[in-house]
Amino acid sequence: MSQPNNSTFAGNIKTGVILIKETARGLEFHAINYERGQLLHIGTISGIVYETVKPILEKPERSFCVSRSEYEKLTGLATGIIRVITPAKDRTYAITVKDFDQHKKSYYHKMYGYQWRCALKWFSDSPEVVQRNAILDNPPIAVERDIIQDRIDQLSLFQ
Repeated sequence: MSQPNNSTFAGNIKTGVILIKETARGLEFHAINYERGQLLHIGTISGIVYETVKPILEKPERSFCVSRSEYEKLTGLATGIIRVITPAKDRTYAITVKDFDQHKKSYYHKMYGYQWRCALKWFSDSPEVVQRNAILDNPPIAVERDIIQDRIDQLSLFQ
């Protein structure tokens, strides 16, 4: 894994490059912010959940955006759920990666470049931000199975 270090990497990283650091909390994503001239922590994968703090994009419709390089990394690491917390830490939104992929649209931001945008209507939301735990980070995954049905003759009420 790439190890971010503000003093070593800040001048050498290209826009859009995501560095990953393995920590006790999970896999931390870091990207350079040229306005501040340093690496910033942008999200963490813990279990199958990618958690990030992002503002709500208001136009063209209320959405969350994920940079294309960030999305490529998180899908490459078998992430199942994207969990977004608003900057005010007053609301949590979640969507499966499969649903995000199905509903994403291309979006260009003049400062951050090409991104994937997904409308808020596709996210489930909660009015609170709860502490992370093993159940949140590793929810049970639905598995498709054939239903085995025994044939049972039912008695008719109208015989």
